[in-house]
Amino acid sequence: MRKYGWVKKSGAVCQDGIMRKVMNHTDANRLFLAYSTDSFLAGHGTAEELEKLSPENLLEIRIFSEDQEVCFKRSLAGEEFQWRIASEENLSSQYYIVQYQTIDINQERSGEQYDEMGRRILFTTGGGRYMLPIGSSEDSVKVIAYIDYDENGMAKIVDYRLCQFIQRGRD
Repeated sequence: MRKYGWVKKSGAVCQDGIMRKVMNHTDANRLFLAYSTDSFLAGHGTAEELEKLSPENLLEIRIFSEDQEVCFKRSLAGEEFQWRIASEENLSSQYYIVQYQTIDINQERSGEQYDEMGRRILFTTGGGRYMLPIGSSEDSVKVIAYIDYDENGMAKIVDYRLCQFIQRGRD
C-alpha cells in the first residue's frame, strides 16, 4: 500500500472492538459524523451521543477537529473497519487544498430548534430533515482534500477530512 503523508497512523479493527477504539479517539471537543446502513448521525464526541450508534449497522464514522480526523470505515456490515488518522502536520501544501462546502439548509423552515443533545434541527431545501451540532450562524463545513499525483504529474483528490462547521455567509 502506498504511504500518504497526511496519514499519521492507520490500522484495522473488528466490529466488536469498534466502539472501544472510537472512544479512545474522541472527547467533547471533537465532532463526529456517522453513516450506517439505516441512519445518519452527527454530534459531539461524548459517550452519551456515541452510545446511540449501532456497531452492527455502522459503515463509517469520522471524528474530527480543526487539527485532525480519525476515520473508521468499511464497505459492508460485518467486515472489519479500516481506520486512519489524517492531519496536515509536516505536510507540504502541494498535497492538500482547503475547501468550503455549503450545507443545504432551508433557513426559513429550520428556525432555531434543537434536540435533547443540543444539535440544531435542520430542513433541506428539498424537504429532508436532519440534525447537526451547529449553531444558528454556521452554514458550511471546512474540508481538507488530499491530493496525490500520478506518474504524469496529474493531480487527483484521493482522500479528505472534515475540520469544522463554520459561517461563510451567502455571496
